[in-house]
Amino acid sequence: MPKQEDSPRDGDGVLLDSVPEHIKNPSEPDPGEPGGSAPEEAAGGPLSRARQRAGVGAARAGAAIRRGASRGAGALGSAGRAMRSAVPASRRGRAILLGGTAVVVAGAVVGGLALQAHLRDDRLRAAPGGVLTLAGAPSEAWQVDLGDAVQPRIVPLGHVAAITVDGQVLGLDPATGEELWTVEVLEPDAVADGAGLRCGPSRLTVGSVAVRTATPSDPLVCVTEGTAPEVVVIDAGGDAERRTLEPGDGDAPAGAGAAPVHAPLPDGGLAVLARDQTPLDVGDARVVEDDDGIAVLKGRVESAPGLTVRVEDAATGEVRWGPRTVAFDPDLEGTSCLVWGDDGPELDVLGELTWSADERRISAAACGISASLGTADGTPAPGADQRDGALVPWATDDPELDGAFVPEWEDTRDVLVRTADMTVTLTEKGQVTAYDTETGDRRWTSGVLGKDAAAVAGSAVFGAYTDGRSAMLVIDGPSTGGEGQLRLVGLDLDTGETVWDVAQDEPYAQIASVSGHLVQVNGTGVAGLATGE
Repeated sequence: MPKQEDSPRDGDGVLLDSVPEHIKNPSEPDPGEPGGSAPEEAAGGPLSRARQRAGVGAARAGAAIRRGASRGAGALGSAGRAMRSAVPASRRGRAILLGGTAVVVAGAVVGGLALQAHLRDDRLRAAPGGVLTLAGAPSEAWQVDLGDAVQPRIVPLGHVAAITVDGQVLGLDPATGEELWTVEVLEPDAVADGAGLRCGPSRLTVGSVAVRTATPSDPLVCVTEGTAPEVVVIDAGGDAERRTLEPGDGDAPAGAGAAPVHAPLPDGGLAVLARDQTPLDVGDARVVEDDDGIAVLKGRVESAPGLTVRVEDAATGEVRWGPRTVAFDPDLEGTSCLVWGDDGPELDVLGELTWSADERRISAAACGISASLGTADGTPAPGADQRDGALVPWATDDPELDGAFVPEWEDTRDVLVRTADMTVTLTEKGQVTAYDTETGDRRWTSGVLGKDAAAVAGSAVFGAYTDGRSAMLVIDGPSTGGEGQLRLVGLDLDTGETVWDVAQDEPYAQIASVSGHLVQVNGTGVAGLATGE
């Protein structure tokens, strides 16, 4: 396999992609000054199957850095007081002292800037959609060929890019593509018979395309499908444990139509969704076609099984909460009770659930059922795109940033990016608009979706990522007038100006940010995207 590129690290092993070279190495000339030169990139080694543990978590590293910063500030203050009380009287003595003071002050400035860079990198690693840098147009940094693998998927596992492929989970370093470990969840014969995996939380999608990077799992929970059901729990070092799930695990009554749904959660949890024991009585409900050939539901379903939801520990089966019951509601409107069979439209009361589950919410819908429960405790939760009435951004540069409230004048479809002082939205008309988070004043509007933006607003943007200074939007090429099947577009957050627009020939599969690095599924496997200058 090709050699991989290593990213620069400091003495603690922390990536310093956002630190200028003249700050990391103050004795060297600034590359931007006369006589300066850009550092050469070190070549990495070949792919390795050596099992490695993930690095220290961002939260602990950030806490340690903050404690160190506090102690450093105190020491500098004491040193300053001591120097003021011992200023030499002679001119030469003062000159020598001032020279030494300049060195101390310069060192403090360099240390402070490096500290800020550390903290910024930690925030970006932990933030949804956070990328260490978007200073340059994306280019392929590494590639792992997965052969004829069918629909590999990227699931962040701590600081590891976990790749689900053909019954296996591969752990890759997102910066270099180095293979850290492999866990075989399914036997090759089971995969050949159609068995598959569902690993990690499911997020909001446009059609079948995920628009948000899933919250990093710790550990990663996988459920087998199309075979004897098992749950497999994998930690960031590649260690795994299994538990068999009973095929009828749950409260589904006879004839309910489907086995329970087992939905992995990012914190080692497993949501179990099943029908309750309420008897089915379709009453006088029936499907008819009007004069225009449109199928409609007439009459009323008297009763039908509702839905039970519980969350348990995936490794042990211990129940965390539940079950919570969502009763069947015959007055819910919609077409989920209608299906098209061989002979035309039919009534289907016990059809399959449409569901999603992540760190915030477990949602499910079917004929007469609409459920939205908070993942933490099962209490009723707001709509799929909201948290406490605010829209949840696709990407932020700080994990502490939460939902964004949009101005009343903003006809908002989604919040794409949020920073401390700016919110970037996608409007119903297909405009990408930025406004001041505090005042609501509009800052800029971009027509990056092209002249037919309003028609494609709901399906043309597949993802958003940010480093706090720029945003990268993943956009459908053909529907927005761009070249190629996919566009990766960089926007300057200060001005809204398009700073780069990269066309890719392959249609969109998946792009995820893992520990501050972009990883992409492509036609031959998985690739890392470099976005530095």
